[in-house]
Amino acid sequence: MLRERSTFARPPSDGFSKARQGEVTLSEIDTSIWGALTIHELSIKYGGAPVVRIPQIQLSYSLIPLLWREARIEITVVDPAINLQRESDGEWNLMKALASKSPAAASSGSSAFTIYLDKLRVRNGAIDLAPQGANGPRYRFEAADLDAGIAIKPAGLEAELTELRTRVAAPGMPPADLYTALSYNGANGPAKVRINAFRLTTQASAVSISGIIRNLQTFDSDMAIAIDKLAAPDLSISWPRPIC
Repeated sequence: MLRERSTFARPPSDGFSKARQGEVTLSEIDTSIWGALTIHELSIKYGGAPVVRIPQIQLSYSLIPLLWREARIEITVVDPAINLQRESDGEWNLMKALASKSPAAASSGSSAFTIYLDKLRVRNGAIDLAPQGANGPRYRFEAADLDAGIAIKPAGLEAELTELRTRVAAPGMPPADLYTALSYNGANGPAKVRINAFRLTTQASAVSISGIIRNLQTFDSDMAIAIDKLAAPDLSISWPRPIC
C-alpha cells in the first residue's frame, strides 16, 4: 500500500489554536493517498487544565461526493479522555476552549452542503462530567464504546446512535452499566428522539426505557418504563439532578 507519513516540525493545529480561547495541539498526522489519515495525540486545554486528550483519531474520506456537494467521512476515536465542566458563567469548558477569540463574520447565506459522518466509532472512552462546576458532584463514564452515524444537512441534524455501552459512576448511586440505542431527527419539523433501548443495570436492579419524544421543546412523548428487577437497597438511591 502506498503511504505518505507526515511529521510536522510545528503542530499542524498551530493556526487553529491561536484563533481559539483554549489551547489545541496535536503531535503529528499520518496521511495516505487512499483518503485516510491518522491524528496522534490531540489535546485541548482551557485555562491550563486538560479538557480533551485523544491518543489516536483515524479518519477516512471520499473526495468524489464533493462533486454533488456532499462530504462522506468515517471516524474512529481510540482511548479518548474528556473532562467536561460547567464554568461559573454557565458555559461548558469545552465550548469555551473552542470558541473563537474574534467574532465570527456574518454568513451571506445558507450552505447547501451536506456532511455525512457515515461511521463514528469511539473505543474505550472515559468522560468526567461536572455539570454544577468544580465544587459540585462529578459523574464518570468509563470503558465507553459507541457506534453512530450523523448527517449534517441544510435542513438540520440527523443522528443514529446504533449502540452505546458504558460503565457509570455517580454520587449516591451504585456502579451501573448503561446500554442505549436511539435516533435523533432535527430536520423537517420539531426535533424528536426515538429511544429504541435504554437500559440501566446495577448488581441488583435493572430498569429499561423505550419510546419516542415527538418534540424536544414541549417534551411531547410516549414512553414505556420496564423494571425487570429492583432490589430494596436501590430504592434509597439519591438520584442525581438533570445534568443538562
